[in-house]
Amino acid sequence: MNKINRIFINYWLKYKPYQKQQSSDFFYLNLANRIKKTFLTHPLASDLILKYSDDSLNDLSCMIASYLEDLVSNTNIWNTFIRLNKEFYGKPLPFYDCNDYVEEEINLDDINFLVWYFRSCYDENIVKFTNNSILSSSINSIYELLEEAWEIAPENNAHSELFTLSTDADFLLYSIAFE
Repeated sequence: MNKINRIFINYWLKYKPYQKQQSSDFFYLNLANRIKKTFLTHPLASDLILKYSDDSLNDLSCMIASYLEDLVSNTNIWNTFIRLNKEFYGKPLPFYDCNDYVEEEINLDDINFLVWYFRSCYDENIVKFTNNSILSSSINSIYELLEEAWEIAPENNAHSELFTLSTDADFLLYSIAFE
């Protein structure tokens, strides 16, 4: 199966709650493409990843880049998941000990969890273990990409405008809108 090497802006925008591309989208699209390339070129992980369609691999790469975008933009989608998981289960992530976990920053366990979640969704009939030694090297490489990007990644201001409620917001009205 020959994989297309690039994710294009229209693919990236299908995950966004807005129609018009933002200046920050190009940064995160580039990051998603670098993540995809890491999966495709890693000698061990490529055998596992190649069984997914190109769109699936694009989805995984966009999901990981969006994770960083969420943290940088303070959208708090990921941080809310972490906070609620800690509240209900006493730890930031299911299945992981998270010994060196730093809230509101990128974490290797987060990336492991996202890859596990993705693989579990696409391979519903196969039990996946959370720590996969074959994928760990490529996940470490992706973590390094995110660490580099963390220092220079732009905020997506459209996210904060769309996801921020005013202090006098009628939460009942918002909850009815999502029913």
